[in-house]
Amino acid sequence: MTTNNSQNIKLIEDITSKEFLDMAFENSKYWCLNNLPIYFKSDVKINYDIFKYRIDNEMIGSIGSDMCFDESGQIRVSQKKIKFYQEREKVFEFEPETDPESMFIHEIAEFIINKNHEIMLDYLNEFRFPAPHLIARKIENINRKEKGLREWPYYF
Repeated sequence: MTTNNSQNIKLIEDITSKEFLDMAFENSKYWCLNNLPIYFKSDVKINYDIFKYRIDNEMIGSIGSDMCFDESGQIRVSQKKIKFYQEREKVFEFEPETDPESMFIHEIAEFIINKNHEIMLDYLNEFRFPAPHLIARKIENINRKEKGLREWPYYF
């Protein structure tokens, strides 16, 4: 971590650090609280305090995911996979930038959609098959666009 003396702002350089992930997670819950009611037209009430995350570099990394929910309802995060994405950005300039906050938003949105299938009805005109992952990708991309980041592509 470095300090920018001219503005006395702490800059966190390692997006895989626990400190950065904590900040990204809290920011994502705040963004979801304020924005998901706009994008989920269904009347769904969510207590965002139920969402928790834990770092899991072994199990989750072995299945190829960067983040996913486990049986206990926690978001498991692979620092190794996020670091891999950062390294991939250096090789392939067209890659979307690695952003843990939007990744958390995706996971939270997908979880909510999976628990409230009526949300998928709001997206029938947009997607041939409004799968929770596609809708969560759309929500994630809204956040990415707000930040000036490249969007993740839709695969079907």
